[in-house]
Amino acid sequence: MYKKIKNTTLSIAHRLGVLGSLHVLDNSFGSSFYALAYHRVDEIDAQPRLDPKNLSATPEQFEEQMRLLSSEYQPISADDVLEAVTGNRKLPPRAVLVTVDDGYLDFKENIWPITKNYGIRPVLFVATAYVGKGVFWWDKLYDALQNTTLQQIESPIGILLLGTKQERQQTFAKLADYMKQSASFEKSLVEVTDLCRRLFPTQLLTDKTTLGWDELRQLFDAGVTIAPHTHNHPALGNISNEQAEFEILESQRQIKAELGSAPALFAYPYGSRAAIGTFAADLLRSSGFQFAFTMSPGRSNLKRDDFMYLPRIPVYPKLSLPQLHAKLTPVFNITTHR
Repeated sequence: MYKKIKNTTLSIAHRLGVLGSLHVLDNSFGSSFYALAYHRVDEIDAQPRLDPKNLSATPEQFEEQMRLLSSEYQPISADDVLEAVTGNRKLPPRAVLVTVDDGYLDFKENIWPITKNYGIRPVLFVATAYVGKGVFWWDKLYDALQNTTLQQIESPIGILLLGTKQERQQTFAKLADYMKQSASFEKSLVEVTDLCRRLFPTQLLTDKTTLGWDELRQLFDAGVTIAPHTHNHPALGNISNEQAEFEILESQRQIKAELGSAPALFAYPYGSRAAIGTFAADLLRSSGFQFAFTMSPGRSNLKRDDFMYLPRIPVYPKLSLPQLHAKLTPVFNITTHR
């Protein structure tokens, strides 16, 4: 009941312009900005074989959100943040940066046309091992588990049950956690790929779901910032320092080789402090990166925050426009702990 009342109140406040008026409470002009974090933007049932947890918004929702940004906020680019970080300029009030992780095809099909229409320059963080290669490991695993006829399977973490929809969801969560926590990510990747073949040998998901380098070049030339998101998308805090160094620098190297330049910014896979660890941030700093994004919610304050741990606000389909609007206010920023 409380949640329903809260959402109704937010909707009324949004409609009457109350949320926008809260910005009079802001006293950090010039040094603060919000960053929104998206993954996929597509119709709910457009890609039923892909993990639905990575769907951030439908195209209709995304357009509403970008319309809100263009009318009540000041969308900024990665270049604006880079200049602010180095002290060469101040950010405008109500600054918002749009970021997108991974590099799915729907960035070109759905995200870029909408952002372009509103004059917004998004940042696309790509995991370079998957560029043009087909399917992310989590989507392949999700698809195999949803479609297998097996009732159970031997896995790297023991026998897992598949008899019911709930059991398959639990099995997917356990295997995804296994991958994220793996200290030897490449070995685990081989194990999970073999598991997918045993689960669904006849129709394993192989359709291309990621952008290729030619498509990324076109987007780069059109004004999209293409930045590193590791090579294979592991949790950097769980692998060795040597592996983490390869993941970060190889991603940067490939983008620079393919596009001619790679910006000095980064987004950590999964984005929690545990998944990040301490070595990755230190390496980024010593390698010349200017700032990096987590998935901790909140607003960046460049006078206060560590540039290697800047927050982002995750967007998801059940997040209403009034709720998103509320998260982009000083009140939300004050009450958020990270």
